[in-house]
Amino acid sequence: MSTLNFLFSVIFSLLLCPRTIGSAHPVAEIKQQNYGTDVIQLYEDTGAVVLDRQYQDIEVNGQKVRLGGIYGYCLPEKYLETNEANPEECVFLSDFQNTDLYTILM
Repeated sequence: MSTLNFLFSVIFSLLLCPRTIGSAHPVAEIKQQNYGTDVIQLYEDTGAVVLDRQYQDIEVNGQKVRLGGIYGYCLPEKYLETNEANPEECVFLSDFQNTDLYTILM
C-alpha cells in the first residue's frame, strides 16, 4: 500500500469510526462560554477520546500510527527565546514527534 493510500485509509477509518477526536477545538470553547455546556464531556460521554496535548499510538489495517491532538499554535522551539511559543506546546510536540511511526496531529 502506498503512503498516500495508507493515509487516506487512516483518515477514512477515523471518520467512519470516530472514537478518537483529535483536539478540543474552538467550537467546544464557544459552546462552553455561550451555553454553559461542556462539549468535551458530551464527546466523552459518547465513548470518544478527546486528545488535547495528548497522543495515542494506534493500529489501522496492521500499520501503527501516532495520532495526537492539540488546540494551540505549535510554534517551533526557536520562538521560546522571544516568548512567542508556549513552552508546554513545545514539550508536547517534541515528545509527539519522537517516533518512527507515521504521525497525524489534529
